[in-house]
Amino acid sequence: MIGLMGLKEDVSSFQRNVHSWFAQQLNDHKSKGTIASLDGVRALAFLLVFAFHLNHSGVLDYGNNPFIVAFFLVGNTGVTLFFVLSGFLLFLPYTQALLFEKDWPRPKLYYIRRTLRIFPGYFFSLFILVMFTKPSFIQPHNWGQLVPFLTFTMGFYNSSGLINGPYWTLAVEFQYYLILPLIALGILGLTRLVRPEKRLWMVVGSLFAMISWGLVTACYGAYFASHPDQTFLIPRPLLNVVLFVVYGDRSKFLEDFAVGMLIAVGYLSIMNSPRKDHYLLRMRRLLTWLLIPCIALFVYAAMSGYTWPFVPRVFQAFPWMNEFAFASCYGYLVTAVL
Repeated sequence: MIGLMGLKEDVSSFQRNVHSWFAQQLNDHKSKGTIASLDGVRALAFLLVFAFHLNHSGVLDYGNNPFIVAFFLVGNTGVTLFFVLSGFLLFLPYTQALLFEKDWPRPKLYYIRRTLRIFPGYFFSLFILVMFTKPSFIQPHNWGQLVPFLTFTMGFYNSSGLINGPYWTLAVEFQYYLILPLIALGILGLTRLVRPEKRLWMVVGSLFAMISWGLVTACYGAYFASHPDQTFLIPRPLLNVVLFVVYGDRSKFLEDFAVGMLIAVGYLSIMNSPRKDHYLLRMRRLLTWLLIPCIALFVYAAMSGYTWPFVPRVFQAFPWMNEFAFASCYGYLVTAVL
C-alpha cells in the first residue's frame, strides 16, 4: 500500500514537472515574441522538402503508383509553406504599426537581422560546395559564374543549378526581405488616404492587389519566357528587361508571401479586438467548414500532373494556379494552428 502511494506521488511529481516544462517553453516563446504552434509547421515544411529530395535521390523504389509518386513530389511545396510562413511572421510588426499605432519597425535593425539570419549559413555552404564540387570556379576566368551566388540574383535566371539547385529559394526569400519594408511603406501611404476606421480594408485590399500582381506576373512571365519570339506593347529586348526584374527564372512568388501577410492582418485584428472570443468562435466554425474543400483542393493540385479521367487537368495547363492553390491550402493550415 505504501509502495502504491509512493508510485502515485512519483507519477504526480512527473506530471507536474512535465507541465512546468511545457509552461516554461510557452513562456520562453512568448518572451521571444514567437508563436510556439508554428514550430510544428516549420517542421512539416522541412519534412516535405526532405521527402521531395529523398525521392529524387533514387533511394526509394515504389513502382509506378501515381498516388505515392504524387505524395513525394508534392514535397517541393514545402518551399511554398516556407514562403507563406515568412510572409506571416515578417509582416506582423508592420501590421501592428499600420493598424494599432505601434512603433514602425526600424529598417536598419530589420536588415541587420535578416542578414544575420541568412548570410552565415548560406555563404558557409557556398564556400564548401565551391571548394569540393566546383573548384574550377575559383579560377579568375570563372569568377563571373559566382556573381549570381554572391548577389542573390540566381533567381533572376536559371543559374542556381550550377552549384546547388535549391539555392533559388534563398534568392526568392532574400529578394522578399529587401522589398518588404518598401511594400509596407507603400501600404502605409495608402492607409493615410482613408479614415482610421477604413485602414483595415485598405491594408486587405492592398494585399489582394499584391496577390493579383503575383499571379499576373507568374502567368504572363511563364508565357513570354517560353515564347522568346513573342512581345507585348514594347520591343522584345525591353520586355526581356521587364521579365528579368518582375519574373526572373520562375516567378517571385509574391502571391505566396501575400497569403501569409493576409493571415497576419487577420490574426492581429482578431487578437486585438474587444470581441476576440466571438471572432475566434466564428473562425473555428469557418475553418471546420473549409477543411474538406481544402483537402480536396490540395489532393487535386498534387495529382494534377497525372491523368484523371473525371476531372480536367486545369492546374497542369496553368501551373501558376497550381502554386497558388498550394499557398492557399498552407494558408489554411497556418491559420488553423494559430
